[in-house]
Amino acid sequence: IARLLSFLRTFLLVFAVISVFVGAFIIFNTFSMLVAQRSRELALLRAVGASRRQVTRAVLGEAVGVGVVGSTFGLGAGVGLALLLQALFRAAGADLGG
Repeated sequence: IARLLSFLRTFLLVFAVISVFVGAFIIFNTFSMLVAQRSRELALLRAVGASRRQVTRAVLGEAVGVGVVGSTFGLGAGVGLALLLQALFRAAGADLGG
């Protein structure tokens, strides 16, 4: 059983690393597409007097804001899902403990 659990732990760790890489790639690609789609809006900001630094700060500020909100919701959903799974295991008679 210990060997099987060791393999399962390794498999889940590799899967988690791959998931983080894919998630980071998708997030980068999403923000790249958003900036490309808003290039006219950003150009208009530059035309009315915004500096390059102000436009960059606006884009980065939006990215940070979306990241914080998404991370907060993701963390809450993860904790909720963990509590739900713990309750389901407890109801099935397989208490996982702390």
